[in-house]
Amino acid sequence: MTNEELAQFRTHYQGCELILFADLSTLTILGSDSAIRLGQEHLDALCDTAHAIFSRCTDVTRACICKPGGRRLFLRAHPGAVEVIAGVFDHQVDLGHASQAAHEMLAGHGALP
Repeated sequence: MTNEELAQFRTHYQGCELILFADLSTLTILGSDSAIRLGQEHLDALCDTAHAIFSRCTDVTRACICKPGGRRLFLRAHPGAVEVIAGVFDHQVDLGHASQAAHEMLAGHGALP
């Protein structure tokens, strides 16, 4: 998945502040796009959160954390998948629709079994 694909996704969802694609087996961020320039520590924190969720809940493929400043969406194609999309969204974005679109991006990347 390219940074351009992530940028297209983020700009389509105007309330998407940050989107990233990561490999949880190595905790490596493979690509990202954000509305404002963020330090690596912000990307690493989102990746670490995804790792914490999916390493504890091995049969889960989607998770959402709601905070006053926005919602964090975490998605992987199937249980056990190491590639994940994570994003930060404002409260106006339809997360159901965004989640489906992110899942389709993963499918296009070949992350589905």
